[in-house]
Amino acid sequence: MEYSRNSCNNIDNIIKKTFIKNKKIVMSILKPFLQIFDTFYYMDKVINVANNEVDDFWSLEEHYNPIEALFLLCQIEDENHKDILYNVIYEAASKREGDKNFKARAKEILSLLKDKINSLATKSV
Repeated sequence: MEYSRNSCNNIDNIIKKTFIKNKKIVMSILKPFLQIFDTFYYMDKVINVANNEVDDFWSLEEHYNPIEALFLLCQIEDENHKDILYNVIYEAASKREGDKNFKARAKEILSLLKDKINSLATKSV
């Protein structure tokens, strides 16, 4: 799949002003995502205290997906790439559940995403 010049898959060639603006938007999506992610995690623990056979997701969690906005902003269209990137986000968010430094967590995820996007873009060429 060929991505446009402004896609995050072309991150090294994005104009610095655009990159800075997009980074602010990404952070404004990731920070609240992490807050809600942790909220769902702890609510699951309380509600299912005696139920070991519980799913990780509620139906509400499946509908709350601001990560799609990230993919739209970054012009990521390949469904396989979306799955890979979502897993990067989910695993990173899970490792630091309960850590209240949401900005640092979001920055960490952003760094992981940048590395993975670069890797995917290189494989796609």
